[in-house]
Amino acid sequence: MSTRSRRAALCALVVCALSAAMAGSARAQVDPGARYRTLTTSHFRVTYQQDLEPLARHAAQRAEVAFAILSRTLTRPPQLPIDIVIADDRDYTNGMTTPLPSNRIWIYAKPPVELPSLAFNEDWLDLVIIHELAHAFHLDAHGPLGRVLRAVFGRVPFTWPVFPALGTPLWSIEGLAVQVESALTGFGRIHGTWHDAVVRTAVLAGRPDPIDRVNGSTPIWPGDERVYIYGSLFLDWVRRTYGDSVPSLLVNRTAGAWLPPALFFDRIPRRMTGHTFTNLYDVWLDSLRADHASLADSLARVGLTRSTALTTHGYRAAHPRFSPDGRHVAYAAADGRSVARTRVIDAQTGVELRAARRNSIASLGWLPDGSIVTSQLEWRDNARLFSDLYRIDGRGQEHRLTTGARLQDPDASRDGRRIVAIRNDGGTTGIVLLDYRDGAVVTRRAITSFTPDVQWAFPRFSP
Repeated sequence: MSTRSRRAALCALVVCALSAAMAGSARAQVDPGARYRTLTTSHFRVTYQQDLEPLARHAAQRAEVAFAILSRTLTRPPQLPIDIVIADDRDYTNGMTTPLPSNRIWIYAKPPVELPSLAFNEDWLDLVIIHELAHAFHLDAHGPLGRVLRAVFGRVPFTWPVFPALGTPLWSIEGLAVQVESALTGFGRIHGTWHDAVVRTAVLAGRPDPIDRVNGSTPIWPGDERVYIYGSLFLDWVRRTYGDSVPSLLVNRTAGAWLPPALFFDRIPRRMTGHTFTNLYDVWLDSLRADHASLADSLARVGLTRSTALTTHGYRAAHPRFSPDGRHVAYAAADGRSVARTRVIDAQTGVELRAARRNSIASLGWLPDGSIVTSQLEWRDNARLFSDLYRIDGRGQEHRLTTGARLQDPDASRDGRRIVAIRNDGGTTGIVLLDYRDGAVVTRRAITSFTPDVQWAFPRFSP
């Protein structure tokens, strides 16, 4: 590669890293019209919408515990204070971290009750706090040269040597944070079943993602989750194989590099393992092939239930429900290339009978007249994105049933006079019962309490 080519490649890497950092900040906007309060601890400023005070105090307490552990086991503490913003503006689970212009964490107060990847948790807020704080330690880490440049120019938005980790592969950033969340809680995505199931099915099908595909999202399953799934399981295997100090060595070797890590990242683990990331990844996949082939053979000898595929579009086919007469199946579909849809197919042949676009994937239920009740996200205004109930009629036309009610995952009674759904509120969830008459919701009432230590999901009427 010529000198000019190297410079062009380095510039491209810097631009991409900065674009990602700025895009993350843009996605993390919260409602500017809400009323906020701030509480301060030894290392954090926790700013929260005023009705979220119990959640904010719990977040501050868990953040201080995690800070003490990460300071001992991962790397030097990041620049203080670290700002944490907790908002209840979105009916989806997410957290974001940026080191620019200071260390900042945003958390949306929505428990991950509908996400299989995050279902294995004892305290969802503890899990997300640790994950995002691991990012803050990782992304703020820098070496002697970066320290000098920060002292002179401040926290300029640049990768190496100011913020070296911003120029490293996303699978290493997210994989490390997932590994930390799982190690510190004993729960999390590595200990759950979802990540393992996704990789196991890919390995048994002969199509695991190569390392050069793991760094981004593609229309190929598992899409956006790829960096979390493959990154965390791979780095956890490296840790189990070469020692618990691997995460710390990875962070500090990247931070202290005298050349841009983006140019030699593959060689970073050589000193601690004797191999490049590419070599280690291939060995990891080989070990998975052997382990999963043995498991498949043993299960085959026991006997597996035979199944028939009714859909072929791939990517996501979620929440299937038989129609009351058993002839049709409705489900939420996404193929990774076009807008998500609610599809109705023949239960015997899988032939599509009708479809309607939808904004997000969620569960659904049948009404006696053959229409479908479901939920989807919709903007309430320019800052709040809430989930509401909709009815899809036999022609595929959409009819809104609620506005700003924050309801999801509905089911209808057999007589069609009642709908049960989950309501999101203040960092927890509860079950709500709605009276339904003539295509409209008449009344609604909560039938469970809304407490921070209990979450509800996917309610269903008995037959």
